[in-house]
Amino acid sequence: MKHWAHHLRDDLIRFELAVSGLIRNRHFWIGVFATLLFIGLIAMLVLWVWRTVPRTEDGFDLMYPYMHYRL
Repeated sequence: MKHWAHHLRDDLIRFELAVSGLIRNRHFWIGVFATLLFIGLIAMLVLWVWRTVPRTEDGFDLMYPYMHYRL
């Protein structure tokens, strides 16, 4: 059990050093910013397309067939 505890401690120390190295790395934060910017732009595009679906004055989409009477 003591042997496995030492391995766990060493692995946790390695993990901590790797994470702290990422936090101090400027390229990591540039990648995070670029990813968030890309996700935001895609979300804005999806919302823009969703809001610009052509609709009639009664609110129904134009995918319904044309009828001479209203429901």
